[in-house]
Amino acid sequence: MADKNKDKLAEQETPVNTQETETQETPKAAAEDAEKRVSLRLPRMPGKGTMFVAVNGRSFLIKRGVSVEVPQYVADFVHQQEEQDEKTAAMIDELSSEAE
Repeated sequence: MADKNKDKLAEQETPVNTQETETQETPKAAAEDAEKRVSLRLPRMPGKGTMFVAVNGRSFLIKRGVSVEVPQYVADFVHQQEEQDEKTAAMIDELSSEAE
């Protein structure tokens, strides 16, 4: 049992571009995903090696600082998250300046 957990940990620590957790899906959905892959590169961040993304029951570990191929919907999710982070930072700046 400990060997299995050790193998899983080692698998996550290796420089793998993406790692997908398998879930049940139809062959048609799998074929569509294979056709709609795009390149994505997440910036390196100190203390953060990978980004975990889960969409519709499928999960991905995306390594930072490396260009990877992911399904289009994963890239869309990451871009939406980045946009929301920017909006949140702008709101915090605005509210902070009003409080001064």
